[in-house]
Amino acid sequence: MQKVYIERQARQLEQAAVAAGITEEMMIERAGQATYETLKARWPKTASILVLCGKGKNGGTGYVAARTAQLQGLTVHVRHVGDTKHLSAEVKKALDACEKAGVSIKPFSIDESIEAGLILDAIFGIGLKGRPDSTYIELIHWVNQQHIPVLSIDLPSGVHVDTGNVEDIAVHADCTIAFGGLKQGLLTGDAPDYCGEIVVHDLSLPAPVLEQVKESAYAISSRDFESYLKPRKRNAHKGYFGHVLVIGSDVGFPGASKIAAIGAARAGAGLVTLATHPAHANQGVQLQPEIMSHPIERARDFLPLFERATVIVIGTGLGRSKWSAMALEAALNANRPLVIDADALHLLAKMELRREDWILVPHPGEAASLLNTGSAYIQQDRYRAVKEIQMQFGGLCILKGAGTLIQTPNTLQVCTSGNPGMASGGMGDLLAGVIAGLYAQGLPLEIAAASGVCLHGEAGDCAAKKHGERGLLATDLIPELRTLVNPTHS
Repeated sequence: MQKVYIERQARQLEQAAVAAGITEEMMIERAGQATYETLKARWPKTASILVLCGKGKNGGTGYVAARTAQLQGLTVHVRHVGDTKHLSAEVKKALDACEKAGVSIKPFSIDESIEAGLILDAIFGIGLKGRPDSTYIELIHWVNQQHIPVLSIDLPSGVHVDTGNVEDIAVHADCTIAFGGLKQGLLTGDAPDYCGEIVVHDLSLPAPVLEQVKESAYAISSRDFESYLKPRKRNAHKGYFGHVLVIGSDVGFPGASKIAAIGAARAGAGLVTLATHPAHANQGVQLQPEIMSHPIERARDFLPLFERATVIVIGTGLGRSKWSAMALEAALNANRPLVIDADALHLLAKMELRREDWILVPHPGEAASLLNTGSAYIQQDRYRAVKEIQMQFGGLCILKGAGTLIQTPNTLQVCTSGNPGMASGGMGDLLAGVIAGLYAQGLPLEIAAASGVCLHGEAGDCAAKKHGERGLLATDLIPELRTLVNPTHS
């Protein structure tokens, strides 16, 4: 797991470093040197660079990187953006040292023709407040038209540090180097389309400094949960690994709950039962013979299934009919942990319920329904939205999308795996089943949620790597998923 910070915490980290005797000048110098090293490591043949420097510490880092590149024999052009008369003492010192090293420093002009093999974006960093003004919009648009590699410092200019939101425009970076730690805005919202590869550099800050500042979230991957996926005991039987009950597939939606059921089985659940509308009951067995299938006409038909279930998944293909409402009410009264997805979330939004033993798995549209708002509000600040849902409904909330968020009562986690090819029908159904399958095997609710999200995302990445993102189906993830849930075997 990697710690993730908001802007306020990043500045607290700088203050803690200064209190420990690491001056701002030293941090700017370290950041500039590390920026140059990152540049040369990724683009070793680069002979000329253009450095665009803003007025803040980000610009200071740019001046140090430019000076270092000049001394190493590169051709360096520095163009400052905005007035340089009111720079902080540390940034002014970095600018002066850059000039003394012989670097050409001028105001940026969109009409100037500059030959460079790479652009270093040192304009805003974490300092952007609100929407960039017209001067910066014009500059960023120019950068994006150059068709040469771009390395951004801390964040691509135009990306909001806390939300990942982009208003109007942002730099399209090939690589972003984050100093001190990951920033929230790098990981979700619009940001993944702008950041490129993300490199984290801790500025050689000592552990006591890093420990002084509380993180806002953790960035996670499936490797963080491998210890929960140990080889099974030789004398184990299916009863050891739980029983997942999947409820869904009203008339006209036969496939969704079957995908969820297969996801639960492939995640390792000992038994999986599909409870569905009578119109689809036999199709589950035809699709996957290991899955038990039961037709449900009325609420009492669920009772023997609830008795055997370890966990219930409800919502996949559920619809919003009278049958759907009956099924959800029965599940809510079953006294079993719940994974709630899709149409069940829209039905739940009309109820005033709060529980600690459920996992809600909305996409932005379903999240908007839960909060009685629009999806634009959700996407404007996904971190805010997932917290509001968890606070209102209790339990855990997983807000799906680029940089899926997992909010528990005490922690916020961001999954960095997954790809745009996964924006297709059935992916959420598969995720709900995977999470339930992991919980059924005895993983704590929070671990099942977080590991399920990461395994699902990485299965999507593996499948996309083999055959491409376009045309990726939920069922394409299943072979990859089986490999990932057996880390010691792979």
